[in-house]
Amino acid sequence: MFLLALIWVLIGVAIGWRIGSHRSTSQALARARQQMCQEIRYWQEAAERSKARADQLTQENEAWTAGYRQGREDVISIVPHIAAQQRALPRDRGTDSTEMNDCA
Repeated sequence: MFLLALIWVLIGVAIGWRIGSHRSTSQALARARQQMCQEIRYWQEAAERSKARADQLTQENEAWTAGYRQGREDVISIVPHIAAQQRALPRDRGTDSTEMNDCA
């Protein structure tokens, strides 16, 4: 009788241990799943922010390139006018080129 009661107690302990370990395992998995979902959301938001910043930098780069191109075209178009003005100026033959370099 004592042996039978001991066996039933051991079976009860084993079943209780199994149920408890199963429950704690499922809780741990639920916490891990929740943490993974939070990390996924974080990295998705970070990717969206990075994409938005990359788009902004692309637009800034395109605007800078267009401005650079326009400035270069302006300089190229004004150079002939500057050269024509210099040709039209009366030249003083008494001025030495070294004197002009000393001014700078």
